[in-house]
Amino acid sequence: METSGEKKKVLIIEDETELLTILQIRLSHAQFEVFAASDGNSGLELAQSVKPDIILLDIMMPGIDGFTILREIKGSDSTCEIPVIVVTARDRIEDSCLLEGAEGFLTKPFDYRELENAINRLVSAE
Repeated sequence: METSGEKKKVLIIEDETELLTILQIRLSHAQFEVFAASDGNSGLELAQSVKPDIILLDIMMPGIDGFTILREIKGSDSTCEIPVIVVTARDRIEDSCLLEGAEGFLTKPFDYRELENAINRLVSAE
């Protein structure tokens, strides 16, 4: 997954600690540089400072919810081009997420290979 010796950066914004840890480990093994935030404020700060190649975003989180984060990311000149895959337990919101600018949508529980394929597809399309 490396291109020109540089790892692609993935930002995971997820409040479920167990899932966050699993994704960090698996994506690190898949040669991504992984950044993680367990709440919306930290996620927005990391999106601005790290400028990841892709963001995995949960919708249901305490404080700032994922819809607000998605709007902020897509509404900012510095982060609007970053692809976002929404990963959520809510299965009836795909259309809303896509209308807000998300490039991908997966319902929990999801198949990890499906997630990795979606990430690879979006980061190679840059």
